[in-house]
Amino acid sequence: MAYRHPKPKIGYSSDVFWYVSKYKRPITTSTRSCSDSIDVMTEKGYNTPNKIVKAINDKIFIGCYEEKLIMEEYIRKGFGDLVLNVK
Repeated sequence: MAYRHPKPKIGYSSDVFWYVSKYKRPITTSTRSCSDSIDVMTEKGYNTPNKIVKAINDKIFIGCYEEKLIMEEYIRKGFGDLVLNVK
């Protein structure tokens, strides 16, 4: 029997998979609405996980718990200064 890796799940759903070019497996998953709100944040100039978490902590964006979890996972993996390409 082959060993299967568990599907990474940080957010509340598995609608959107978040990847980094180094990894074949996704770093985390999220809902579509969470992906859209992160897209809005990147359009406003907060385009790295470090900037997004700082903006959420400074209450610039309110009520972004799932978005904060996803960005903290990027930071935990060492990609805090990576410019996000949200499609």
